[in-house]
Amino acid sequence: MNRRVYAWGLLTLSLGLGACQLWPFGGRALRDCPGALAATGTLTGDFLLQQSVRVESGGAAWSLRLVSQLRDGELRLVGLDPLGVELFTLRQRDHTVDVDALPSPMLEIPPENLLRDLHRIRFRRLAASGSDGIRHAVRGNVEVVEAWEDGRLARREFRSAARDRRRLAEVVFSVAGDAERATVENFECRYRAEFTTLEFRELR
Repeated sequence: MNRRVYAWGLLTLSLGLGACQLWPFGGRALRDCPGALAATGTLTGDFLLQQSVRVESGGAAWSLRLVSQLRDGELRLVGLDPLGVELFTLRQRDHTVDVDALPSPMLEIPPENLLRDLHRIRFRRLAASGSDGIRHAVRGNVEVVEAWEDGRLARREFRSAARDRRRLAEVVFSVAGDAERATVENFECRYRAEFTTLEFRELR
């Protein structure tokens, strides 16, 4: 073999191995978790929402800023790291979801998980408002239970509608200072996600 060709082959291989070490494409720390999504055509009230998000699982934690927009039947999510670098862009139209995201380890959270959690927080409601007490309904194979206290939604729980009625996820709503906060406990995938509202604006 020509020595020049052989040397070039070794250089290419070493560069490739180095790139693999600097830019690994392994699986994300959190797995893609199941969950129902409402078709965007059924969602009303266009808005722009900015939230800080902190996700914890297995002793590890990740923080990002999430910008969500619902407009003209399309829901768009953009995830940004603390320095403002774009981590992913996600678009949902009806039930179709398209994602453009950085690989692990620059983004350890599947963007689809954040989308499903946003649906649990904003779009899986049983009532816009109501008197104090417990209300529930079965949607597909999931039972949704809401608890209202002092005229506010305090908790929304998701259980399997099967006989075992196992807990799938729970959202606890609270106020942190002047900001609204929703904490999602995902019992199936064993993570917690805190969504704190930074800005909310209705779009007309």
